[in-house]
Amino acid sequence: MYARIAASASSSSGTIRSVPASVLDTRTSSYVDEMYSFFENCYHLKDRLKNDQASARTVTDIEAMITNSTSLSICADLANGSKHLTLTTSRSGDLATRFGPKHFSVSLGPGMPTRISAAYEVHSGSSIWDAFSLAEECMQEWRRYLTRQGLPK
Repeated sequence: MYARIAASASSSSGTIRSVPASVLDTRTSSYVDEMYSFFENCYHLKDRLKNDQASARTVTDIEAMITNSTSLSICADLANGSKHLTLTTSRSGDLATRFGPKHFSVSLGPGMPTRISAAYEVHSGSSIWDAFSLAEECMQEWRRYLTRQGLPK
């Protein structure tokens, strides 16, 4: 399903991501679960790298890299907040970092495929982030880090 959604996704109006209705599950809760799962797995990649014999010696600065990255420090807070139900320490500096409102829309029209759009907000500090854009930034941070360390992306 991920591949179908990724292949079909497009940025329609600003930060709202739009996909054909035919590729979507009708339960929006499954997409919320996928969002939580993404940020938890994205943050915990660090543990995998630290515990893998092939990379452990080259990732000694991984904690500092996450702390110094705005996107990955917010990712860490989202992951720890969702995993533990409450955030008691913050990498981003904001214990109130959280997932915000979700926005959905449906586009209907004669001769046009039905499209369902969703946008998820992340609130951290005084900023509101689009969750999809934040996820893309996190992936870019990991790619840059892995490249610098000479590890496969």
